[in-house]
Amino acid sequence: MAFHSIAFGCIIVKSNHRPKKQRQIYALVILIFLFSGFAVPNNKVLLLISTTCKSDKTENTALDIATRDKSELLILFILDDKLSEHIVDQMSQEGWFGGKTTDELHSFILKEYFSHGNRRIKEIEQLAQERGIPFHSTSARGKFVDVALGYIQREQPDLIITTRCRTSHLSRFIFGTPAAKLQEKANTEMMIIDE
Repeated sequence: MAFHSIAFGCIIVKSNHRPKKQRQIYALVILIFLFSGFAVPNNKVLLLISTTCKSDKTENTALDIATRDKSELLILFILDDKLSEHIVDQMSQEGWFGGKTTDELHSFILKEYFSHGNRRIKEIEQLAQERGIPFHSTSARGKFVDVALGYIQREQPDLIITTRCRTSHLSRFIFGTPAAKLQEKANTEMMIIDE
């Protein structure tokens, strides 16, 4: 069973300065804690999500692995800055509007996608809470690979799980090549689930 040996050592050190009966009680509490399945997780599973490709399969895989391994679930939503430009370009090519688009339109698109991403995070948090999985979630904006690498270096996950949707050109734009680049640079086990 996984637990933080540093935290365990701190409890023992503190308890050595207490009377013998109190030390025995502390030792008993620690043993109950360790053998009851409530050990502090030291494994981390990182779920990378995007609003361009919702995948229940990917989210359930991350939740299942975190449950099985008693890991902490890290949820990271990254809104790539190039997303609004890509959407506007695509819409212009399809004749939705012509001429120069405004910064307000780009801002509106990014704001909507960011709101949608935060709603998805809340849904995943609810599922994690129902399963008793410890979790931490973050929303970020920037270049997908750069933001993800910074987060990975900071949090040091044991496994990264993300989606690559084949049906959407926009999803391939976000999760195709960037996911492969991230896999090369992350030096962490990575699971890319194709949808």
